Amino acid sequence: MDESNLTSFLHHLTIIRNICAHHGRLWNREFTVTFRLPSHRPKTLISSLNPKDGRRIYNTLAMLADLMDRISPGHHWKRRLRTLLEQHRIDTRPMGFPDHFALRPLWADVWTEAR
Repeated sequence: MDESNLTSFLHHLTIIRNICAHHGRLWNREFTVTFRLPSHRPKTLISSLNPKDGRRIYNTLAMLADLMDRISPGHHWKRRLRTLLEQHRIDTRPMGFPDHFALRPLWADVWTEAR
């Protein structure tokens, strides 16, 4: 990921943070401020993004998961996300999650493990 992608993502993340801080609806929202998707690297992230629905929260979660994997190996963030989605029986389609997202490289380590 290059500097322009990261800058774009951090601007988008500021919007997400403000929505959360003011108790706004996040889960099925369409964002007007999106971020530039990386086009060629890192491959694990690129193959896990949803280019068809970039205005939903899924791509933001995927970017955060990729950053967490890089910054804090061994983190439990993706596992906690899975638990929240399963525990509350969240329909992930309105959030922009693509079909079979759990099989994509970014998520496979958490979603394919035995419970």
